[in-house]
Amino acid sequence: MIGRGAVMNPWIFRQSEALPCHGTLLPEATLEERVDLLREHLRLSVEYKGERAGVIELRKHYSGFLRGLPACLEDQNELMQFTEEPAPILDHLTRFLEFYSPGVVTPG
Repeated sequence: MIGRGAVMNPWIFRQSEALPCHGTLLPEATLEERVDLLREHLRLSVEYKGERAGVIELRKHYSGFLRGLPACLEDQNELMQFTEEPAPILDHLTRFLEFYSPGVVTPG
């Protein structure tokens, strides 16, 4: 069950460890953590599978990574349109992060 949950919530491992080991519930991942992990996942996916396959592979993760965030559905729909190369996805994620977290410095 945890493996399936990790597809939608990759932070489940640290959350499931914290409760029995430390008796605490960890907060949800921040917007910055989510976007950073999406970027890294995209990089690794493209490196392993190539641009087109890596971009398409990542599409199944958008709903889990972005769940509960502002304008989530609209951004998921826009991200689903990118099927060829990672650059437009990275640009979209950067704009998303800058819009919803204005003080955040994004990688150049």
